[in-house]
Amino acid sequence: MPWSVALPLPLSAYDFAAPHGFEGNTPVGCRVIVPWQGSVCVGLVVGEGTGQSHRMREAICLLEPEPFICLATLKALVGMAKSARLPLGLLLSDVLPIGWNPELSHVVACPFGTDLTPFGVGLEKLGTDWQPAEDFDIALLDAVREQGLLLERIQIQTKLESVYIAIKGQGKLSEKQEIAWQTLEREGSLPSLAEWSRRAGVGTSVVSGVLNKGWAKSLERPAPLPRLPEPFLDGLKPSSEPLLEWENSKTQRLHGGSPRTRLSQIAQEIISTLERGQNVLYLCPDQTTLERAWRALSYLGSAGERENARGRESETARGREKDGALEAREDGDLNPQEQDEIHTQDLLPSYPLTFLPSSAALKFTSTLSSEARAHAWNLARAGHIRLAFGTSLALTLPLPNVGLVVLEEEGADGYKMQSGSRLFIPDLLRRICNQQGMQNEVKLLLTGTVPAVESLSVAGRVLPSKASRVHIVDYAASPVQPELGPLSDARFKQSQQGWPLSTDLKTALKQVADRGRQAVLIAPRKGYSALLRCSSCGHTPMCQNCDVTLRFHAEERKLECHQCGYHLAPPSTCPDCGEAMLQPKGPGTEWIAREVAKFLPGFPVLRYDREKQDDLSSLERGEAGVVVGTTLLLSQAAPTNLAVIAITFADTLLSLSDFRATERYHALLRKLLEWHPKAAPLLLIQTYQAENPAL
Repeated sequence: MPWSVALPLPLSAYDFAAPHGFEGNTPVGCRVIVPWQGSVCVGLVVGEGTGQSHRMREAICLLEPEPFICLATLKALVGMAKSARLPLGLLLSDVLPIGWNPELSHVVACPFGTDLTPFGVGLEKLGTDWQPAEDFDIALLDAVREQGLLLERIQIQTKLESVYIAIKGQGKLSEKQEIAWQTLEREGSLPSLAEWSRRAGVGTSVVSGVLNKGWAKSLERPAPLPRLPEPFLDGLKPSSEPLLEWENSKTQRLHGGSPRTRLSQIAQEIISTLERGQNVLYLCPDQTTLERAWRALSYLGSAGERENARGRESETARGREKDGALEAREDGDLNPQEQDEIHTQDLLPSYPLTFLPSSAALKFTSTLSSEARAHAWNLARAGHIRLAFGTSLALTLPLPNVGLVVLEEEGADGYKMQSGSRLFIPDLLRRICNQQGMQNEVKLLLTGTVPAVESLSVAGRVLPSKASRVHIVDYAASPVQPELGPLSDARFKQSQQGWPLSTDLKTALKQVADRGRQAVLIAPRKGYSALLRCSSCGHTPMCQNCDVTLRFHAEERKLECHQCGYHLAPPSTCPDCGEAMLQPKGPGTEWIAREVAKFLPGFPVLRYDREKQDDLSSLERGEAGVVVGTTLLLSQAAPTNLAVIAITFADTLLSLSDFRATERYHALLRKLLEWHPKAAPLLLIQTYQAENPAL
């Protein structure tokens, strides 16, 4: 039966014949090596082939006998590709974060007596002995392969490391050499001569002498697997509120309140799921929300006596493992409880105990190295992970028996892929949950500051919001007004004019500086201004490629298109009328930062946007200052001593060419109100649309 194989390319699945001599069912979900365009490529078996192709190439070998991805997830991906009319290979390459480019050991040979002269020059050395495939031209090898005359062995290459170990030599060592040898014997192994000499407190010539006299040797061994992020020992206490009611729906909402109250309620749901013997997947749109959830809830992954016993065994085994095997112990040396623990571990999927995390909680994100991601993936496949946190990369993590999926901020931009398949992660996640729910009950919990509009019809719970302080500066109102009153009064009030910093904002900033507090100003764009405009004729420099206005960058003295990168020096006079005055319009981060620095001379003013990211460590330590930035600031933790958050011109957020602009504006305001985990800073909004429903 032919196999349908998807490759990590913008193509549909192709049919390949099973490898020569293969017997058994179609290995759906397994990775396979197939010939492709004169070379070899890693693919994924997605089902049985149709067998209608008049000429099928033969797959070379399987990379693993067990599925690399959960079959329910794979079925959901196939269905998504069909309904969205996407090439399956493109979708798989977007959502599978590892597995496509493993380090492979590829050797080739040919049967005895094979005459390869018809294939031309270059295969003289190819015989019955196994040789590295890279020693031969790939096009010639593929020609031999196509005729069925090539024998191949391909497997994932084990990563090795070189170390030095102590051995018994024949010669006599000097006093310093004896110290170096004893150090190496005590350490067991060291990765380099420099490290060896540093540990022993001697020169490199001394340790080289030990090596030359035969008292030490270098060897290669499998490199230790990378360490994964350690979960926190404690976190947020579960809520005492009753659990959500799941009887009528497998999807629930939990919005409003504060991050702390939401997470404490989610902790209760996670504990309930783990106690049923099911696993939990927690997805976040960005690193900030991921780190917040990880700090609050990762300790829950160690719940369960079996996981605790396995973690203790892992710690005690770290110092006793040698060559990948644990020292054998006789059951007679153990008490009955220890024997029961050992037998319980024997029933677990086989995976080296030494490399198990100290807890069954996992943080899976792009900040992990490729080796760490592969290690985490294998742990999940082996069933050692009970509670997984991650960004959208963790969507396809092969967690068995998932009972609860938590999706935080389901309408966030971080879930939208900007290229490739342009997939919206929540859409695929719902399909995966429905597919997995056919085998076991899977609950989907939508949580966050505010729900997406599509989720409003879903039943759930809205937590009461914490107290907030909002002040609106209405530029459209008359500048003549009575006494301002307290700035913290949460009512719409008319404001005195002032651009780009209103009188009200200057008053608040002056209080921040006088009291040694902190303020954050959200500007609508990076750079100095949105455009330059002639004060006489109204001419505005435009991009010659995109037909959009060129943004002005004062520090670099250039006009730049933020779409294609086209740039030029700002003209000294208007190209149309010759007037010498071009006025900037639409303040950006540079302009706002300059205005704040003029108003508060000597007070620290920082910038944080895509172009310039000042060091914010002083604000983290609680030192006074003002930071001006775009919404990129929300990817960072809130300053600890924050007193004021201001949006300098909110109308830009409402004028975006996006039918969700008002919805996103409202969500941004809610996020700003709960950005600081404890305090309630004043939120000051400068706008011409004070009556907008989002406010």
